[in-house]
Amino acid sequence: MDAYMNDSSDELEVAGARPGSVMSKLGSKKGSAAVVPANSNGASAAEARAGTILSLMLESGDYSDITVFAGPDRVPFKLHRAVICQTSDFFKAACKHSFKEGNTKEIYLREIDPSTFRWIADWQYGKKDKYNETWTSGREELGIFKAADFLQIKRLRSEILESLTKSCREKLRELKRPRAYPTYPERKGVTAPARPPDIDAVADEVWANFAKICDISHQEDLDALISIAAEILPHRGASANEIIEGLASGVYGSTFVAAVVGAQNVILHVYKMGDDGALEKPETWRFSDLKAKQIR
Repeated sequence: MDAYMNDSSDELEVAGARPGSVMSKLGSKKGSAAVVPANSNGASAAEARAGTILSLMLESGDYSDITVFAGPDRVPFKLHRAVICQTSDFFKAACKHSFKEGNTKEIYLREIDPSTFRWIADWQYGKKDKYNETWTSGREELGIFKAADFLQIKRLRSEILESLTKSCREKLRELKRPRAYPTYPERKGVTAPARPPDIDAVADEVWANFAKICDISHQEDLDALISIAAEILPHRGASANEIIEGLASGVYGSTFVAAVVGAQNVILHVYKMGDDGALEKPETWRFSDLKAKQIR
Protein backbone atom coordinates (compact mmCIF):
# COMPACT_ATOMS: atom_id res chain seq x y z
CA MET A 1 0.00 0.00 0.00
CA ASP A 2 1.55 3.26 -1.14
CA ALA A 3 1.05 6.80 0.10
CA TYR A 4 1.24 9.89 -2.06
CA MET A 5 0.49 13.61 -1.87
CA ASN A 6 -2.49 14.93 -3.77
CA ASP A 7 -1.21 17.74 -5.99
CA SER A 8 -4.43 19.71 -5.65
CA SER A 9 -4.55 19.71 -1.83
CA ASP A 10 -2.48 19.36 1.29
CA GLU A 11 -3.93 15.93 2.06
CA LEU A 12 -1.93 12.74 2.14
CA GLU A 13 -3.73 9.93 0.36
CA VAL A 14 -3.09 6.22 0.80
CA ALA A 15 -3.39 3.86 -2.13
CA GLY A 16 -5.50 0.81 -1.33
CA ALA A 17 -7.59 2.58 1.30
CA ARG A 18 -11.31 3.04 0.81
CA PRO A 19 -12.14 6.37 -0.88
CA GLY A 20 -13.15 8.91 1.73
CA SER A 21 -12.02 6.69 4.61
CA VAL A 22 -9.85 7.85 7.47
CA MET A 23 -6.77 6.24 5.94
CA SER A 24 -7.38 7.76 2.52
CA LYS A 25 -6.80 11.19 4.11
CA LEU A 26 -4.49 10.81 7.07
CA GLY A 27 -3.70 14.44 7.67
CA SER A 28 -4.64 17.97 6.85
CA LYS A 29 -1.07 19.21 6.36
CA LYS A 30 1.86 17.98 4.36
CA GLY A 31 3.97 15.48 6.24
CA SER A 32 1.24 14.83 8.81
CA ALA A 33 1.29 11.04 8.46
CA ALA A 34 3.76 8.25 7.90
CA VAL A 35 4.12 6.61 4.50
CA VAL A 36 2.63 3.13 4.47
CA PRO A 37 4.69 0.51 2.62
CA ALA A 38 3.09 -1.55 -0.13
CA ASN A 39 1.38 -4.77 0.87
CA SER A 40 0.27 -7.54 -1.47
CA ASN A 41 -2.31 -9.08 0.85
CA GLY A 42 -5.21 -6.93 -0.32
CA ALA A 43 -7.59 -4.50 1.35
CA SER A 44 -7.84 -6.39 4.65
CA ALA A 45 -4.08 -6.20 5.20
CA ALA A 46 -4.11 -2.54 4.20
CA GLU A 47 -6.83 -1.77 6.72
CA ALA A 48 -4.97 -3.67 9.45
CA ARG A 49 -1.84 -1.63 8.73
CA ALA A 50 -3.96 1.52 8.68
CA GLY A 51 -5.29 0.69 12.14
CA THR A 52 -1.73 0.27 13.41
CA ILE A 53 -0.71 3.67 12.09
CA LEU A 54 -3.77 5.32 13.63
CA SER A 55 -2.97 3.69 16.98
CA LEU A 56 0.56 5.09 16.84
CA MET A 57 -0.82 8.53 16.01
CA LEU A 58 -3.13 8.35 19.03
CA GLU A 59 -0.39 7.22 21.41
CA SER A 60 2.16 9.78 20.27
CA GLY A 61 -0.17 12.71 19.68
CA ASP A 62 1.98 13.65 16.69
CA TYR A 63 0.35 16.00 14.17
CA SER A 64 -2.62 16.52 16.50
CA ASP A 65 -4.85 19.37 15.39
CA ILE A 66 -7.45 19.34 18.18
CA THR A 67 -7.48 18.68 21.93
CA VAL A 68 -10.44 17.10 23.70
CA PHE A 69 -10.71 17.55 27.47
CA ALA A 70 -12.73 14.87 29.30
CA GLY A 71 -14.22 14.91 32.80
CA PRO A 72 -14.35 17.66 35.43
CA ASP A 73 -10.55 17.52 35.79
CA ARG A 74 -10.21 18.24 32.06
CA VAL A 75 -7.94 15.32 31.15
CA PRO A 76 -6.48 16.20 27.71
CA PHE A 77 -6.52 13.98 24.63
CA LYS A 78 -4.52 15.15 21.61
CA LEU A 79 -6.50 13.94 18.62
CA HIS A 80 -6.93 14.43 14.90
CA ARG A 81 -10.03 15.94 13.33
CA ALA A 82 -9.73 13.76 10.22
CA VAL A 83 -10.12 10.71 12.46
CA ILE A 84 -12.69 11.67 15.09
CA CYS A 85 -15.04 13.38 12.62
CA GLN A 86 -15.30 10.21 10.54
CA THR A 87 -17.53 8.44 13.06
CA SER A 88 -18.93 11.20 15.28
CA ASP A 89 -21.54 13.66 14.05
CA PHE A 90 -20.95 15.65 17.26
CA PHE A 91 -17.27 16.16 16.48
CA LYS A 92 -18.06 16.81 12.84
CA ALA A 93 -20.31 19.72 13.84
CA ALA A 94 -18.04 21.01 16.61
CA CYS A 95 -14.99 21.16 14.35
CA LYS A 96 -16.64 23.51 11.89
CA HIS A 97 -15.34 27.07 11.94
CA SER A 98 -18.84 28.36 12.64
CA PHE A 99 -18.50 26.97 16.19
CA LYS A 100 -16.13 28.26 18.85
CA GLU A 101 -14.49 24.84 19.16
CA GLY A 102 -13.67 24.88 15.46
CA ASN A 103 -11.57 28.00 15.99
CA THR A 104 -10.03 27.30 19.40
CA LYS A 105 -9.25 23.67 18.47
CA GLU A 106 -10.39 22.65 21.97
CA ILE A 107 -13.48 20.67 22.97
CA TYR A 108 -14.63 20.17 26.57
CA LEU A 109 -16.59 17.05 27.55
CA ARG A 110 -17.12 17.58 31.26
CA GLU A 111 -19.79 14.89 31.65
CA ILE A 112 -17.78 12.07 30.06
CA ASP A 113 -15.43 10.14 32.33
CA PRO A 114 -11.82 10.18 31.04
CA SER A 115 -11.53 6.38 31.14
CA THR A 116 -14.72 6.08 29.10
CA PHE A 117 -13.53 8.63 26.58
CA ARG A 118 -10.17 6.89 26.35
CA TRP A 119 -11.95 3.72 25.31
CA ILE A 120 -13.99 5.65 22.73
CA ALA A 121 -10.85 7.30 21.34
CA ASP A 122 -9.19 3.88 21.09
CA TRP A 123 -12.23 2.62 19.19
CA GLN A 124 -12.15 5.59 16.80
CA TYR A 125 -8.47 4.95 16.11
CA GLY A 126 -9.04 1.28 15.37
CA LYS A 127 -8.07 -0.23 18.73
CA LYS A 128 -11.02 -2.49 19.47
CA ASP A 129 -9.74 -4.39 22.47
CA LYS A 130 -12.28 -5.90 24.81
CA TYR A 131 -13.40 -3.38 27.38
CA ASN A 132 -15.10 -5.87 29.68
CA GLU A 133 -12.42 -8.42 30.55
CA THR A 134 -13.86 -8.11 34.07
CA TRP A 135 -17.61 -7.96 33.59
CA THR A 136 -19.29 -5.04 35.31
CA SER A 137 -22.88 -6.27 34.93
CA GLY A 138 -23.59 -3.75 32.21
CA ARG A 139 -22.22 -0.74 34.09
CA GLU A 140 -19.32 -0.18 31.69
CA GLU A 141 -21.55 -0.71 28.67
CA LEU A 142 -23.93 1.90 30.08
CA GLY A 143 -21.15 4.48 30.42
CA ILE A 144 -19.84 3.90 26.89
CA PHE A 145 -23.35 3.83 25.43
CA LYS A 146 -24.23 7.17 27.05
CA ALA A 147 -21.03 8.76 25.76
CA ALA A 148 -21.50 7.31 22.27
CA ASP A 149 -25.07 8.59 22.23
CA PHE A 150 -23.93 12.10 23.24
CA LEU A 151 -21.14 12.08 20.68
CA GLN A 152 -23.55 10.73 18.05
CA ILE A 153 -21.46 7.69 17.15
CA LYS A 154 -24.18 5.45 15.75
CA ARG A 155 -22.02 2.45 14.89
CA LEU A 156 -20.52 2.30 18.37
CA ARG A 157 -23.97 2.48 19.95
CA SER A 158 -25.03 -0.54 17.92
CA GLU A 159 -21.85 -2.44 18.77
CA ILE A 160 -22.35 -1.83 22.49
CA LEU A 161 -25.89 -3.23 22.37
CA GLU A 162 -24.65 -6.29 20.48
CA SER A 163 -21.84 -6.74 22.99
CA LEU A 164 -24.22 -6.47 25.94
CA THR A 165 -26.48 -9.12 24.42
CA LYS A 166 -23.52 -11.49 24.09
CA SER A 167 -22.10 -10.78 27.54
CA CYS A 168 -25.50 -11.27 29.21
CA ARG A 169 -25.90 -14.58 27.41
CA GLU A 170 -22.44 -15.83 28.37
CA LYS A 171 -21.95 -14.34 31.83
CA LEU A 172 -25.40 -15.07 33.22
CA ARG A 173 -25.12 -18.67 32.07
CA GLU A 174 -21.79 -18.93 33.84
CA LEU A 175 -23.60 -18.22 37.09
CA LYS A 176 -25.25 -21.63 36.63
CA ARG A 177 -28.53 -20.40 37.99
CA PRO A 178 -31.37 -22.96 37.91
CA ARG A 179 -33.36 -22.29 34.78
CA ALA A 180 -36.90 -22.74 36.09
CA TYR A 181 -38.78 -19.73 34.80
CA PRO A 182 -39.42 -17.50 37.85
CA THR A 183 -42.37 -15.54 36.49
CA TYR A 184 -44.58 -18.59 35.94
CA PRO A 185 -43.55 -21.19 38.57
CA GLU A 186 -46.99 -22.82 38.38
CA ARG A 187 -46.18 -24.40 35.01
CA LYS A 188 -46.30 -28.16 35.38
CA GLY A 189 -46.27 -27.71 39.12
CA VAL A 190 -42.66 -26.52 39.08
CA THR A 191 -41.50 -24.16 41.80
CA ALA A 192 -38.45 -22.03 41.11
CA PRO A 193 -35.59 -23.21 43.37
CA ALA A 194 -34.00 -20.92 45.92
CA ARG A 195 -31.13 -18.86 44.52
CA PRO A 196 -27.91 -17.63 46.06
CA PRO A 197 -28.32 -13.93 46.97
CA ASP A 198 -25.11 -12.88 45.22
CA ILE A 199 -26.41 -14.26 41.93
CA ASP A 200 -29.65 -12.37 42.42
CA ALA A 201 -27.65 -9.21 43.11
CA VAL A 202 -25.77 -9.56 39.81
CA ALA A 203 -28.99 -10.10 37.88
CA ASP A 204 -30.59 -7.09 39.57
CA GLU A 205 -27.59 -4.90 38.68
CA VAL A 206 -27.70 -5.97 35.04
CA TRP A 207 -31.44 -5.27 35.02
CA ALA A 208 -30.99 -1.77 36.47
CA ASN A 209 -28.21 -0.86 34.02
CA PHE A 210 -30.28 -2.18 31.13
CA ALA A 211 -33.22 0.00 32.20
CA LYS A 212 -30.94 3.06 32.12
CA ILE A 213 -29.71 2.14 28.64
CA CYS A 214 -33.33 1.95 27.51
CA ASP A 215 -33.88 5.51 28.77
CA ILE A 216 -31.41 6.89 26.22
CA SER A 217 -32.26 4.51 23.39
CA HIS A 218 -34.29 5.20 20.28
CA GLN A 219 -37.00 3.28 18.50
CA GLU A 220 -34.53 1.87 15.99
CA ASP A 221 -32.71 0.22 18.92
CA LEU A 222 -35.78 -1.77 19.99
CA ASP A 223 -34.85 -5.07 18.31
CA ALA A 224 -31.45 -5.04 20.03
CA LEU A 225 -33.04 -4.11 23.37
CA ILE A 226 -35.53 -6.97 23.06
CA SER A 227 -32.63 -9.37 22.48
CA ILE A 228 -30.88 -8.12 25.63
CA ALA A 229 -34.03 -8.37 27.75
CA ALA A 230 -34.62 -11.90 26.43
CA GLU A 231 -31.20 -12.91 27.77
CA ILE A 232 -31.82 -11.37 31.21
CA LEU A 233 -35.44 -12.34 31.93
CA PRO A 234 -34.95 -16.11 32.35
CA HIS A 235 -32.40 -15.36 35.08
CA ARG A 236 -34.24 -12.55 36.80
CA GLY A 237 -37.91 -12.26 35.89
CA ALA A 238 -40.22 -9.28 36.28
CA SER A 239 -43.65 -9.09 37.90
CA ALA A 240 -46.51 -6.89 36.73
CA ASN A 241 -46.48 -5.01 40.03
CA GLU A 242 -42.77 -4.26 39.67
CA ILE A 243 -43.29 -2.84 36.19
CA ILE A 244 -46.24 -0.69 37.29
CA GLU A 245 -44.37 0.64 40.32
CA GLY A 246 -41.28 1.29 38.21
CA LEU A 247 -43.29 3.27 35.70
CA ALA A 248 -44.92 5.31 38.45
CA SER A 249 -41.59 6.12 40.09
CA GLY A 250 -39.80 6.85 36.83
CA VAL A 251 -37.31 4.00 37.27
CA TYR A 252 -38.69 2.36 34.13
CA GLY A 253 -39.60 4.13 30.91
CA SER A 254 -41.81 3.23 27.97
CA THR A 255 -38.90 1.90 25.88
CA PHE A 256 -37.91 -0.44 28.71
CA VAL A 257 -41.47 -1.76 28.99
CA ALA A 258 -41.65 -2.28 25.22
CA ALA A 259 -38.38 -4.25 25.34
CA VAL A 260 -39.64 -6.43 28.20
CA VAL A 261 -42.94 -7.16 26.44
CA GLY A 262 -41.08 -8.03 23.25
CA ALA A 263 -38.68 -10.25 25.20
CA GLN A 264 -41.56 -12.10 26.87
CA ASN A 265 -42.88 -12.90 23.40
CA VAL A 266 -39.43 -14.05 22.32
CA ILE A 267 -39.23 -16.38 25.29
CA LEU A 268 -42.70 -17.82 24.65
CA HIS A 269 -41.74 -18.62 21.04
CA VAL A 270 -38.13 -19.71 21.58
CA TYR A 271 -37.99 -21.50 24.91
CA LYS A 272 -39.42 -24.96 25.40
CA MET A 273 -40.39 -26.80 28.54
CA GLY A 274 -38.05 -29.64 29.43
CA ASP A 275 -39.07 -32.93 31.00
CA ASP A 276 -38.06 -31.58 34.41
CA GLY A 277 -40.29 -28.53 33.99
CA ALA A 278 -37.43 -26.09 33.44
CA LEU A 279 -37.48 -23.86 30.41
CA GLU A 280 -34.76 -24.70 27.92
CA LYS A 281 -33.39 -22.34 25.29
CA PRO A 282 -32.12 -23.71 21.97
CA GLU A 283 -28.45 -23.19 21.28
CA THR A 284 -29.25 -21.17 18.16
CA TRP A 285 -32.23 -19.06 17.21
CA ARG A 286 -32.80 -16.18 14.84
CA PHE A 287 -34.54 -13.05 15.97
CA SER A 288 -35.51 -12.36 12.34
CA ASP A 289 -37.64 -15.52 12.34
CA LEU A 290 -39.55 -14.25 15.35
CA LYS A 291 -40.05 -10.85 13.73
CA ALA A 292 -41.56 -12.61 10.72
CA LYS A 293 -44.20 -14.04 13.05
CA GLN A 294 -45.02 -10.48 14.13
CA ILE A 295 -44.60 -11.36 17.78
CA ARG A 296 -43.92 -7.74 18.61
